[in-house]
Amino acid sequence: MVMERTVEAADSGRVLRDFIKREFDISSRLLRKIKARRLITVNGEVTFTNATLNEGDLLRIDLDSLAATSESIIPEDVPIDILYEDDYLIVLNKQAGLIIHPSTVEGSGTVANGLARYFERTGCRSMIHPISRLDRGTSGVILFAKDSYTANCLGEALRGGEFVKEYLGVAEGAPYPPAGAINLPLGRVDGYIMLRAVRCGGKRAVTYYETIYSARGMSLLRLRPITGRTHQLRAHLSGIGLPLVSDGLYGPFGPTDPDIISNMPLIARQALHSQRLTFRHPHTSDTLVVTAPPPDDFRALLNYIGYDIMDLC
Repeated sequence: MVMERTVEAADSGRVLRDFIKREFDISSRLLRKIKARRLITVNGEVTFTNATLNEGDLLRIDLDSLAATSESIIPEDVPIDILYEDDYLIVLNKQAGLIIHPSTVEGSGTVANGLARYFERTGCRSMIHPISRLDRGTSGVILFAKDSYTANCLGEALRGGEFVKEYLGVAEGAPYPPAGAINLPLGRVDGYIMLRAVRCGGKRAVTYYETIYSARGMSLLRLRPITGRTHQLRAHLSGIGLPLVSDGLYGPFGPTDPDIISNMPLIARQALHSQRLTFRHPHTSDTLVVTAPPPDDFRALLNYIGYDIMDLC
């Protein structure tokens, strides 16, 4: 993506840095990257951001070159399921069992590796910016931006609470009241890197829930997190005594050996699915609503408790 603006008379004399931030709503972090790679030109000449603009100047920011110099992810044949795609972003239906992005511990076999292969096959010179994130065991809607500017815009919208994220979860027991809000602070559990629990002095965390169906000692819930804390839905449900079915980390017995979880019937991971994501497209301003159907293991669990999956359609 290349962004261009012609300076009008009203902006003559303005400092380039201020003009860029106003016109393109670019974060300071992204602007530092662009400056470091000398990707800003005025009238075809590389220009520093403290320069003063004149009427008629042509400003150009070459984000394509930023993509070309970004750290690469090794393309691998990891299956991806595309729900929506355009020139700026792509939305996938993530399989349970996959992590989003390579890490120092796990450097391959991720969703990002599969996306890199897809971009390679289609000849797309895009970057891979995960915007929304899901735990390894959670399935469903996941959003990626294809360039730094789109990632910047979507990230700001996400942090500003402009995304609506809706999940389906099957919990042990039934909540009372059947619909409401869980407004309990969450903090880290001593001795664990990722484990969270309700803690006085923890970070504010709010989750709305609605009971869709209850049977066999389990409840199908619609969950909408207002904040975005680590493991928020899992920790909140556990905190009110309704852990997700087959959640080995937040279940009634606390952290459980993965081998025990893998032998559980019907679903061998926490019963949580990211069903729907609603957000404003940063370039068209259209409202996008992207929905992912529940996978087979989640459907099997719903069938076990007697819920007709067609009622979700």
